[in-house]
Amino acid sequence: MMDKEWFDEAAGPLVRPYMRTGGRTQSIGMDLDVSTQVVAKPGASSQPGLSAQDLAVIELCEQPLSIAEVASALDIPILMARVLIGDLTHRGTLTVGTGEQAGAPKALDFLQEVLDGVRGL
Repeated sequence: MMDKEWFDEAAGPLVRPYMRTGGRTQSIGMDLDVSTQVVAKPGASSQPGLSAQDLAVIELCEQPLSIAEVASALDIPILMARVLIGDLTHRGTLTVGTGEQAGAPKALDFLQEVLDGVRGL
């Protein structure tokens, strides 16, 4: 989901994605795996100084998502999503961790649902 100022319908992206992270390829103090679950803290979107991109990440993460899912939903590279999410976590707006820590269903419950779905095919 590119902001209008960063995207031209005919030309495509006007600025390379890594420039939107200040040229950084790593977040502040965090090295996150693409499967890491992320969830927004209550009231996270009311923090001052958030960019439109930050707000888009926070809005998506009202429900627990993996970093890969956030990248896909925003149509941005995974590396960029990792930097944005790491920065937001550092600011205290997001919680990251395993599915259980971030509020996602327990892995065993999820696997059972997948198995039941496959059996139903």
